[in-house]
Amino acid sequence: MDQKRENQIIDALMREQLAANEQTAKDSLIKNNQIIRQGLGTNQSALLELLQNANDCGVSEGKFVSIYCTITPSFLIFQHNGKAFTEEDVRKLNRFFASDDASEKRQNMNLSGYKGIGFKSIYNETDFVSIISGGFSYQYRKDVWENAENGRYKNYPWQSMPIWKNREEIEKPVNAELKANVNFVFEIPEAKSRTLVEK
Repeated sequence: MDQKRENQIIDALMREQLAANEQTAKDSLIKNNQIIRQGLGTNQSALLELLQNANDCGVSEGKFVSIYCTITPSFLIFQHNGKAFTEEDVRKLNRFFASDDASEKRQNMNLSGYKGIGFKSIYNETDFVSIISGGFSYQYRKDVWENAENGRYKNYPWQSMPIWKNREEIEKPVNAELKANVNFVFEIPEAKSRTLVEK
């Protein structure tokens, strides 16, 4: 798959949400937020879900996964060498309803995130997420949609509205080359990041 195709996939996912009428979009945002809140009982759960998802990527490939976590003054960088994202993975990450990936996890009980909502729990900690994996490079950013067109989209489900970014645009603010198979960058203050990691 060439990067142009990957860019088109991200843009299509974004346009699907933009095409919704305002009430439908607002209902989706409410449901998204309910799912996110249900995912956490304690602060460390967000990082635990990331660890479980990384492990799942290794299970699917039949190997152990190496995980790297870097804290900067403004970002938490979480990387691993599990399976790189495919189009299907990107679409799953973009969906918010529990039934969306339930069938796969029922089929493979080795997946440790079997009963969790996985990646979505990180939205309890940040409104700014960047992802680089498998030729995909994109972001989820609440601030972009709150400010777009005089706030027209502020009630839209920004957690399901990916924005394509070139790899360099994501790497520059964190001053790092993100070369692992899967790279997540979360805009989280250093003190909060350390709380997540140390617990």
